[in-house]
Amino acid sequence: MPCPYYRNGVCMSPLHLEPRPDLVREEVCEGPEEVYTRCRYFVRPGERGLEAFQPSAGLEEKPYPLLHLLERKVESTCPEYTIRRYEGSYVAYCRVLDRLLTKYEVENCEKYPDTCPLRKYAVGTSLSQ
Repeated sequence: MPCPYYRNGVCMSPLHLEPRPDLVREEVCEGPEEVYTRCRYFVRPGERGLEAFQPSAGLEEKPYPLLHLLERKVESTCPEYTIRRYEGSYVAYCRVLDRLLTKYEVENCEKYPDTCPLRKYAVGTSLSQ
């Protein structure tokens, strides 16, 4: 199983303010746990760095252009999905995850809103009612 902070070719470690593609070493990031846990950008819950993580930043977080900015307004029938205009582009937000969605995740929200695997985590949202 790869490092949980390695997604779509970038390092999303909470030790950084934004995702960083320049930190990626595939042999480490895609390696086994005993390899990626030795990376200096890896932190376990409760260790240094996670204090800076803002779990409820949501739409207030600054989008990372390569990951979050959408050229078109992508609609979804999912009630937990929101899309907003951002500096001439668009950003999408998921209330279940409480964060901006990557453009790759948005494709699934558009195509498969009724079979989203996150529905079971929608406690207290419109999906759980």
